[in-house]
Order: sequence, then C-alpha cells, then structure tokens
Amino acid sequence: MILFEHEPLRVGKEFGLEEFEALARWKEKTGHPGIELIHKGFKATQWVGVLQVGKVRIEILPKAEPARREGVLDRVRLARKWRWILLRMVSALPSIELDLDQIAGIATQDHSILEVFYGCFLKEVREIHREGLLRTYRMVRKDRTALRGRLVLGEDLRRNLVHRERVHTEAMEFDLVNSWNRVLVEGLRVVDRRTRNSNSRAQAKSFLVDRECWPRWTGAASAIPRLAYDRRTERYRNTMRFAELVLLSEYPDLSSGTNDVTALLFDMNALWEAWVLKCLQREVAGTGWTLQDQVKLEYWRAHNVRRSLRPDIWLKPPTKHDSTGLTLFGGKLHLTGPTILDTKWKVLQSPAPSDDDLRQLLAYSLRFDCPRGWLVYPQAHGLANTMGQFQEMNPIECGLAFVDLPNFTEGA
Repeated sequence: MILFEHEPLRVGKEFGLEEFEALARWKEKTGHPGIELIHKGFKATQWVGVLQVGKVRIEILPKAEPARREGVLDRVRLARKWRWILLRMVSALPSIELDLDQIAGIATQDHSILEVFYGCFLKEVREIHREGLLRTYRMVRKDRTALRGRLVLGEDLRRNLVHRERVHTEAMEFDLVNSWNRVLVEGLRVVDRRTRNSNSRAQAKSFLVDRECWPRWTGAASAIPRLAYDRRTERYRNTMRFAELVLLSEYPDLSSGTNDVTALLFDMNALWEAWVLKCLQREVAGTGWTLQDQVKLEYWRAHNVRRSLRPDIWLKPPTKHDSTGLTLFGGKLHLTGPTILDTKWKVLQSPAPSDDDLRQLLAYSLRFDCPRGWLVYPQAHGLANTMGQFQEMNPIECGLAFVDLPNFTEGA
C-alpha cells in the first residue's frame, strides 16, 4: 500500500480496524510525529518511509511536484520515482552508507524501502562473516566434565549431587557471544520475522542456524550507541548503523501479538537539508570558501537560561572582500559574500514564502552578520530564483532558491 506525504488513510478493506487500533496504540506509546490520527484512520506528515502493522505494509513517500489527478498506473510510476529519489536522499545522511547499486534497482522493481534496508544489513553481515566474527573472553558458569576455573560448590551440590561425572564451575571462555554479535543476531531475527523477500529470509535463517539458542536481548538497540570501538571492532561500525535502524523500527504490540508495528521513518526536512549540504560540499571543495552546518550562536541569556540560533548552512568567502563569488547548484545560484542558507521542504506554487520562514532567516542574518540569505526549496513548479529585501534593514536581503531534486529516468 502506497501513501504520499500528507495523504490520509482510513479504515477499509486493505487497512482494517485491528490494524488501526494497533497503530493508535503505537502512536500513544511512542508519541512519534510520523502520523496524525484522524477519525478511523491516520494522516501522513512530512515523515516518510515504511509503516508495517501486522501483515499490512504502508509505504509513505515524499512528493514535490504539481498536484494532478492520478490513475493506478500513474501512482505506481510516481511511487517508483519517489522511492528512488527518497533513497538517494537517505544516502546523503552521514550515518548511513547505502548500496548505490541497490538504489539503482529500485527504479525498475517495486521493492519496499524496508526491504532495501534489510538487504543492506544482510550485505554488511555477510562481509563480517567473510572476515570472521569477533571472539572475546567472557565469564561462563555451567556444568563441565572436568574441573576448570572456580568451583561453585552450592550450585554443584544442587545440580550434580547424583551426577558426579559433572562439576559446576565458573571459568573464562573465548567465544562468539559478545555484544557486537548479539546485536547482529537480534537484527537477523527481526529480518527473519518481518521480511517478505524469500531470499532475504533464507539468508537470515542461514546466519541464524547455529545461533538460535542464543538468549534474546531486548535491549540490543539501546546498547548500540554505547558500544566502544577499537581496531578489532571498527569493522562492525557500519553494520551496527543498519542493525540499529532494523531494531529500532520494530515495536511489539504487547496487547496483541499479531499486530506488531514496524516503523522506519525519516523526517523530510532533515533529508532535504542533508541532500543540499552534500551537493554544496562537492561544489565548494577546492574553492577556498568555508562551509559550516548547524553552527550555534547564543542570542539571548537570562540568569541560567540561554537560547541559541542554529542556521542550516553558513558559507563564507576566503577573504572578507572577495569579489570572485561562488556559483552553486549547476550555475543557478551565485554568491558574492557571507551567506546563510536555510533549507525548507515545502512545495511553493509561487515565490511567496511564509512569514515564519522570512522571520527565521532575518534572525539568522542579524545574529550571524550576513547581509544576504537564501531560503532553499525543492523545485516543483519551474519557479525562478527570486531576491527580496527586508525593509528598513539595509542591506539585508533574502532570496528564494529553487533547487532540482535527484534526476530520475524510468528504467534507470
């Protein structure tokens, strides 16, 4: 089932009342801003990705183009296009390294985005297996056929009073059971349960065949940020990123075991900012200009309370009076001095920004001493860049820049 951002979905033939109630419980439990509950249904927000409730999988995709009436085939083609664009934008996130070959395959196949992340996780696990799983020392208490380590006398008498061929001891063992491998196993269990791709399920089962007896670890996802990497475990870092996405996407429905919720959602505002930043980093490299993102400057203070401003992107020329300028976005934007860029994932039908967007950029320009700023929107209606000026505040100017999205061609 496919939804585009800000579209509603109500209870019906494909989305039943049980699924709606499970989703409502998930919303109440997590408070996730990814959906808004409405009467017997929900409405998508600017969060995009995948929601799976029980056996119902809902793919929420971005859409920045003129509104028009769509048939079923048009909707399928649009879904392929925006699924591909979404994955290209996700690949710009610094914490995720997507396989670009898999992204290219999305253009011609109707795979869910969730399956792409499962595939990337399995690929990372295969690489770890090829190099060899990490072994570490750990203290293990169990029955042994020979005395090794420290005898646990009380437990030995309780367990082995009539089995004197065994002895219960506590000793160090060098094996595969450690935090890194247990995270992998928990991620593989999620893939095995949730994937609809038979090949992915077979791969997950093959990795799990000798490790099904490992105890469950419900805190695996929360433990990932606390893992300390060294030269032996650095190779696990990217795998842990995908494992965290897989594990955090699953929310067990404790009141009904058949309607667990899987939610893998991304904020389009953050994705748009990451995509624009990645494009700028390529264009600014070697020019001498300085590019900084999310720089924070304090603008208000009272006793122990402080407030700060943090623009998306701050560009500065090599020298204060640089006259050469900088051309960005394939020649569509030319800068001649310090500039603030503030990205906005909004589809404008005309060059008329909201008052809130203008006030925000004005505050950035004043605090960061930038005479010029740009609001950066996705291009959807063929609008030309526009420059305006704040009245009574010379020489502060505010422009509207409309930037093209990743170029998709059918069959690419």
